[in-house]
Amino acid sequence: MQLFLNDKIESNNGENTLILYLNPSLTLVEFANEFGYAKSDKRNNLDKSAKEYANSKYPNLKINAIKIMLGCMLITSVGASQNNGEVYAHNVTSSTRINIVINNKPYTFSQAPMIADGITYVPIRQLVESLGGSVWWNSQSQTVGINKDNISIAFVVGSRSARINGVLTDMPRSFIHNGTTMVPLRFISEHLDFNVSWNNATSTISITTKAQTNSQYHTVQSGDTLWRLSQRYNTSIDSIRSLNNLNSDVLIIGQTLLIPNSNQSNNTSNNENIPSEYYSYDIPPGYTVNDLYWLSRIVHAESESEPYEGKLAVANVILNRVRSDGFPNNIKSVIFDTAGGIQFQPIGNGTIYNNPNSESIRAALDALRGNNNIDNALFFLNPARATSFWIVNNRQFYMRIANHDFYL
Repeated sequence: MQLFLNDKIESNNGENTLILYLNPSLTLVEFANEFGYAKSDKRNNLDKSAKEYANSKYPNLKINAIKIMLGCMLITSVGASQNNGEVYAHNVTSSTRINIVINNKPYTFSQAPMIADGITYVPIRQLVESLGGSVWWNSQSQTVGINKDNISIAFVVGSRSARINGVLTDMPRSFIHNGTTMVPLRFISEHLDFNVSWNNATSTISITTKAQTNSQYHTVQSGDTLWRLSQRYNTSIDSIRSLNNLNSDVLIIGQTLLIPNSNQSNNTSNNENIPSEYYSYDIPPGYTVNDLYWLSRIVHAESESEPYEGKLAVANVILNRVRSDGFPNNIKSVIFDTAGGIQFQPIGNGTIYNNPNSESIRAALDALRGNNNIDNALFFLNPARATSFWIVNNRQFYMRIANHDFYL
């Protein structure tokens, strides 16, 4: 009985693909779940038969690939001139100049991103796993499967189509390079429910989790800081950091950020990611772990290079403001107070989020316990670095500790 009932040649950009149509009455092919194909010696026989068919019928035509179809279903693709199982895309160039950022974290792949026909390709396993998915691979049929949450993607390497949750969808052709399956970054990411954006100025591809309801996007411009964005969008710095998985406050021009709505901000602002060590301290009554956490951060950001007495003094300025009628009535609100402008420089430059050292934590804890070395001082500055001297001209000088002057 005849194995192939019909064939046709597809030519595209100088490449010839032979399409072979299997006789549906034959049972030579075993089917896998997605593409009706399983590991079997029959696979090798099928490949061999396809190549023999091509050489016999088209001896003088260069055939770059062979596709074997059963009706409208692609069973497999055979590289007519491939070596050692390598399936190559044409016009491929490596590009180490492309930067990949996943949820605002730079990501380096084991193989540099590659460009084929204007499409960026990256190693499949690293991409999918970095997005929280998993990959399965059938080496015999060169079939790849991707699973994430309720999304499944399956395709034959080299095919121009994939099945997304069972629905046949056009797909830029994948290929194997140096033993690694390379897939189109945008196609895979977007079908796994991520957003993909390109910044031409920095040659950066950003992959971000799709926004929650009512969230919006902001592309970072020159001069943007987290504080300025929080003021512009009426949200909190913590909410922006949490939604974008930021570990620092360094923003890259062209970077895409998710901006939460006010409700999201309110829901996340009290859910601090406080290191477990803070829960081991004996915090005095009237204060919380959250108080110690933020007080130690401002102490460290303002006085990391100062002696212990200087750190203790900074902590007490914050506590004095909490007790004063002219300032907010809790530690975090005092630190992030913007009445009349930013009160503390670390809020503007992001150093408030640096991890405090042990001495800064000790100074903050001692201040909470009532150890006060600057009386009722409400202000301080470093006169060698200050850009505004409102404090000097309007407040009463109290004392100097190392590099800081304290005022009542």
